[in-house]
Amino acid sequence: MAINFRSPYLTGSDGRKIPCSLKIEENGSYYSVSFTLNQNVKLKEAVLFSGAHNFPAGAKFYGDGYQMLSQYSGTTARFGTITGYSDKGHYKMPQTSGFKTVYNYALIGSGNNTLLIGASSCNRFRTEIRISKTQLCIAQCLENLEFRANEKICLENMVILQGEKNCILNEYARIISEAHPAKKYFEMPAGWCSWYCIGPNISEQDIFDNLKVIREKTPQLKYIQIDDGFQPFMGDWLETSDKFDRPMKEICTDIKKAGFEPAIWLAPFIASPKSRLLKEHPEYFVKDETGRPRLRRLTSYRHMFLTA
Repeated sequence: MAINFRSPYLTGSDGRKIPCSLKIEENGSYYSVSFTLNQNVKLKEAVLFSGAHNFPAGAKFYGDGYQMLSQYSGTTARFGTITGYSDKGHYKMPQTSGFKTVYNYALIGSGNNTLLIGASSCNRFRTEIRISKTQLCIAQCLENLEFRANEKICLENMVILQGEKNCILNEYARIISEAHPAKKYFEMPAGWCSWYCIGPNISEQDIFDNLKVIREKTPQLKYIQIDDGFQPFMGDWLETSDKFDRPMKEICTDIKKAGFEPAIWLAPFIASPKSRLLKEHPEYFVKDETGRPRLRRLTSYRHMFLTA
């Protein structure tokens, strides 16, 4: 079956197909889909394509993740997370049974015979590319939002590109930049981040050991970013763990003295049950039905509490 977006349909929160008026604009490999309802209704998703695929089981596969740390690679028959932080496992993203899901775009094949399926805009809805050994489903999540009768809803634009891998990636980037122009900077920010070198087990010694090498080998770097792990517990961002001998202000001062700009990673909307923040300021947190701070059991960092 040829893959195209000429027969989309909507599903309600109960999975039933919802009648609507559809407008499909097709220009070669580019598709724009909008719909108008004749009733007020909650919608689960817009299915752009659903059917059998004929991808070889050994064809190379790459898919993007919903979250920054989630990317996937392998073959169409067998692919997995590159980083270990999967959307379904770590971030608790709901996914359709019987399928593996990637987000926004996927690459299938290699070299001059590479297929790219992807969203070329990301204004309102997320695009899910679901694949099994024999089936392919491409849908945009409408989040069970209620839409009104006669309201025109524009889905994210889609592209299907085929050819040499780097050429179609360049074309895809060009198309995305038309929908979402890149921000212009006076200079390209460049630096070192502790996460990609050490992970969460960072110490003060690690920072300055790396700083010494950076100063000798790549002094053109500007930023030294201290990432996750400097804090004793998630939520206590103004403190340092027992792997740091000094307060963060002194560490940052020494980074500046070495000729670099200090940067710090934060996750201000979650906190550990062991954090000082939770103990001293429970009023900062989202509450459950009993009035207690809400534990994120069903989402990522499920042993954390969610700040308001």
